[in-house]
This record gives sequence, C-alpha cells and structure tokens, in this order.
Amino acid sequence: DMADYMASLDKLRRRQDRVYYPAHGPPVTNPQQYVRHLVGHRMQREKQILGLIDGQLRTIPDIVSNAYPGLDPRLTIAAGGSVLAHLRDLERRGLVEQQQEAWTTR
Repeated sequence: DMADYMASLDKLRRRQDRVYYPAHGPPVTNPQQYVRHLVGHRMQREKQILGLIDGQLRTIPDIVSNAYPGLDPRLTIAAGGSVLAHLRDLERRGLVEQQQEAWTTR
C-alpha cells in the first residue's frame, strides 16, 4: 500500500536516527537524505504514472513497459506490484479509476 509506505517514510523523516541498518546492503549513514531520496523517487514515479495514463486506458503491463524502459524481465512482476500500489493510492485519492483491466485518469 503506497499510502502506508509514504506514511512510514514520513515517520522515519521525523526521527533523528544517525544510521539505518537495513536487512541487506551496507549501513545507511545519511538517513535523512536517504528518506528524502525515497520520497522524491516515489513522487516522481507517481507523476510519471499519471502522465502515462492521462486520458488514456492503460494496463499495468503497458505502464510498466513505458515507465521502466530496459527493465530486467525478472523484475517485471515486482515493478507491476509497485505500479499497482501507486494506482490503488491514486484511486483512493480520486485521481484515477479502473475500467476492467485498464486504468485512466478521472
């Protein structure tokens, strides 16, 4: 759920942590900058998705192929899940609607 994810990032942003120890990868020694980057990336992806479906009917696979050019095919399902999370959040906010297997702006 993208709304939950963004809310969790906001909670992290308000904390004063000095280091994050993720489940994989090295420690994150600049947590505030890292969280700002994650929020900015999600906002850019949301804007991109809205631009792709603006006044058109688009399926998730179509959105993925346009939003993630050159994507490793092994990551297609994960990218589709991310797009769906954005679309559900945008739908709750009244910005998009689903019509059968496709999505469009309202």
